[in-house]
Amino acid sequence: MTNLEETRVLKYVEIPVKPSASDMSTLFEEVNQLKNDFAASENDSLFTLTHDGVYTNIYYKKDELPQQLKDDSISLTLGTIVGPYSDGEKFTVAKVIGIKVIPDSVKARHILRSVQPGDTEGLKAAKNTIDSLKNVLESGQGTFTELAKQYSQDQGSAVKGGDLGTFPQGRMGSPEFNEACFMGSEGNYYVVTTQFGVHLYRCSGSDFYQ
Repeated sequence: MTNLEETRVLKYVEIPVKPSASDMSTLFEEVNQLKNDFAASENDSLFTLTHDGVYTNIYYKKDELPQQLKDDSISLTLGTIVGPYSDGEKFTVAKVIGIKVIPDSVKARHILRSVQPGDTEGLKAAKNTIDSLKNVLESGQGTFTELAKQYSQDQGSAVKGGDLGTFPQGRMGSPEFNEACFMGSEGNYYVVTTQFGVHLYRCSGSDFYQ
């Protein structure tokens, strides 16, 4: 069979473009000015995201920090600004927004009522169901295991009584769920809404397996 499709042979030259010393000096001054605005900001997440930065609510151990922050870790206090410092071919400014002693990992279980994006009625119904289940558990009229098996729409964990196992920070992918798991008190019940729906969450306690 004759191939009637046109083909091409291409040749190209790749010219790497790197900033000059003058460019880097100008950039440093711009970032240094941004540092002052960052220090005065009252909404760190909004400021970071509107300046193409990265905002995270995950707490890092000292050995997980960039070297430039490790060097200053002893003096880091709430609100401290570090930088600008060179990070490859870019400058970085970091701000300490939280200091807390937390576990390396937690054991958690949940009941999920799924909600489709934009489904306001479904969200309302899911919250009502989760609130009712929370009341049942807090009154001692049921156990997490039996309620998860009956009501959770996360089929992977429902058959295990809602057990999610043990996991480190950030593993679950949802900032809201991560915060509830690592900032909450052991044994308490928490209602968390994520992109997946509404969760009833509990971290490990004395009756975790009931």
